[in-house]
Amino acid sequence: MAFGMKRKNKEVKENPIIEAKKNSIVLIGPVGSGKSLISEALSQRIGLPVIPLDLMRHCPKSTQEIEHRMHDCKKEIQDLGKNRRFFDPMEYEDKMWGYERVLHKLRNQYEMRKLLPNLPNYFEMGYRGDVEDKLRKYGIIAWHFYQKQFENQLLQALADQLNFPCIIDMGGGMVISLDDKYKTVVEEIKKHDPDLIKYFDFSKIGFDQIKDVMGQFSNVICLELPSNYKATMAKAGRDKLNESFIASGQFKELGTPVSVDGLINGEKCNLERRDEIVDEIQHYVNSNAQTQSGLYQDENIER
Repeated sequence: MAFGMKRKNKEVKENPIIEAKKNSIVLIGPVGSGKSLISEALSQRIGLPVIPLDLMRHCPKSTQEIEHRMHDCKKEIQDLGKNRRFFDPMEYEDKMWGYERVLHKLRNQYEMRKLLPNLPNYFEMGYRGDVEDKLRKYGIIAWHFYQKQFENQLLQALADQLNFPCIIDMGGGMVISLDDKYKTVVEEIKKHDPDLIKYFDFSKIGFDQIKDVMGQFSNVICLELPSNYKATMAKAGRDKLNESFIASGQFKELGTPVSVDGLINGEKCNLERRDEIVDEIQHYVNSNAQTQSGLYQDENIER
């Protein structure tokens, strides 16, 4: 992978934030398109850390806070193990799976917080769980509408703070803004719960803002949908919101398309196909890096 390209004027020191945007790889696509799978494979191939941006939504503010939560979770696991005889086997397995899932998430958040100590979470931006609960009666689009103002702020904060190259695994709806559908939701809320409108910062919502942020990154890859995508999402119960995401066509506006057809067979990953996709992404990024490097050398750009 061609990272940290040489410049003709070697005395010019590149801004680390500019370098990070130039050398990072951003993976976008609907839920279930293989972003997490491909990002992990890319990481193993080229040695860059993965930033699953979904994890940062409600990530605790410090590594110390995460350590405390991990300690509490481990204690819950130990206590559950000691009292196993009091539980039905299925109930025990369900509880243990739940705790282990939380612990796994906390461990990942700990690593992310070490890399991005100042990236704000949604609560720091003004997110309120009680408002989200009230909006649920207006449907999943209303929920996404409320989330969007915080997603856009998170994207901008990442673009402002990222000072190392990485692989960014975008949440399935983070780069989508269903502006026309939001207008309908606003009218419904105004009719029935006008006080809720004050919790929306409309200046931070809109697809144009997303395009501005994503346009700062040189390597944005859009994972195009597999042929069995609709059936897979319907089975997972996640097809409704994804249909709106796909219909918007916004994914294709933001990134270079790479097909993931054949990646998942049933519930298993086709490892050979995964490696082919990684090869394609790596080839694109290397070619893009050479083009950018040539531009800098020809124009002798100083920043």
